[in-house]
Amino acid sequence: MASVSWFCENHDLPRSINRFANDAPKYHVQSGKALSVLLTTLSGTLFVYQGQETGMVNVPDARNISDYRDLNSIAYYNNATLNGVSSSEALANLALMARDNARTPFNWDGSGNAFSVNKTTWTSRANLDINLADQRDDPKSEQKDSFVYGEFEFLDWESEHFLVYQKTTESDKVVVFINLSTEADKPPVATPKNAELLVHTHDDHSGAAFEPFEGRVYRL
Repeated sequence: MASVSWFCENHDLPRSINRFANDAPKYHVQSGKALSVLLTTLSGTLFVYQGQETGMVNVPDARNISDYRDLNSIAYYNNATLNGVSSSEALANLALMARDNARTPFNWDGSGNAFSVNKTTWTSRANLDINLADQRDDPKSEQKDSFVYGEFEFLDWESEHFLVYQKTTESDKVVVFINLSTEADKPPVATPKNAELLVHTHDDHSGAAFEPFEGRVYRL
């Protein structure tokens, strides 16, 4: 069987945290980590789009139409406002779905000038508080080998909030739990007893209930 390629973001899609999780300040970091656990534990080859590794999100609603470069976005705004849609509503829609969301420059630091010799960029920067420099020395930032190989099996098909699946190779078996909701809850499948916790997204990971956007990976 050919290797599968996995991705959550590309240059034509809004940011994955906005699409699949929650970009509210209280959930933003954990949302990014939960999606990272998902992407790195699927069998195959993963693709990480620029800014995804630091948790970059969509542009703010307050962004002006003059900041957009995508012709489809500009055409939508012009057509919408000509047909009675308010400017603020049209901009809010663009902040949710526009392709420009994934095309803002990568934030190497919070200065707004990083990696730009003449301090100009093809489009305005956004969300400078989400940047590499602030995360590089964060002791909570983890680097793990991806689970590239292994037989994939869902352990639950019913839950609307949890993803629970296991990966099995000849020498190893891991179980992945991810809560993709804003509610704390117990997973539909009990976490394994006496198993090694390989990866966790939250500092407090001892309880039976999972916090919003909490992920854990256990080795059996």
